[in-house]
Amino acid sequence: MKILFALILLIICFFIVRFFFLGKKSQTMTPTVGLINGALQGCGEKPNCVSSFANDKEKHIEALPISNPKNEFINKLKKIINDQKSAKLISETTDYMHIEFQSTLFGFVDDVEFYFPQDKLFMRSASRVGTSDLGQNRKRLNLIIKLLN
Repeated sequence: MKILFALILLIICFFIVRFFFLGKKSQTMTPTVGLINGALQGCGEKPNCVSSFANDKEKHIEALPISNPKNEFINKLKKIINDQKSAKLISETTDYMHIEFQSTLFGFVDDVEFYFPQDKLFMRSASRVGTSDLGQNRKRLNLIIKLLN
């Protein structure tokens, strides 16, 4: 019985150390972000990404119409981002924003992008490491959409 308990404890410790390692790794990785031919980058094969430009139904999230005046809408978006404790604005242009969100426990970094060239807000949220995000990227964008409306 003691051997079984020790084995289970060892396995749990292994996964905790692994998650801390992956969290640290995600903090030093170069993000795969930015525009390609006027669109946000794709999601790839892993299920830890959602994007307005994704063709896959599981990874797609609808772009939002931007209410007028556009600058007030974008300022509201910036305020929502600034109010998020785990968010850090990395780069911004007149029609694009890149934000990093870092998880509290293991320090995993997710990249969130907003692209607003005309009258629509396109978005993408993707984890840097791992396979599953347990739906966190979609939840994050849905919360931001809710707060914008």
